[in-house]
Amino acid sequence: RMPILAALLFAAGLLSAGAGGLVGIVGMAIVGAFGTAFTLQGLAFAHFVTRGRGSRGLILALLYCLLIVAGVFVTPLLTLLGLVDTLFPLRRRGTGFPTSPT
Repeated sequence: RMPILAALLFAAGLLSAGAGGLVGIVGMAIVGAFGTAFTLQGLAFAHFVTRGRGSRGLILALLYCLLIVAGVFVTPLLTLLGLVDTLFPLRRRGTGFPTSPT
């Protein structure tokens, strides 16, 4: 998981992104960098939740296809999921679905 400081920096970047000049440019860079990181964390959460399910491949394939086709709608949702996973530890060590034998 990302540290809580990353969520605070992301929020600061969102607030400063609307400002003009160099402050806005730096804010947008922070939003882009941390937004990508939180999106990847949202994808990691999706992998974690589907662990051990027989339909995991289909679910993840559909998620990635949606990300490609409708990325403008799916990316903010994954970013929000990554932020929620940072602020509230949804993935705890030793929890989750049992893995299927391979």
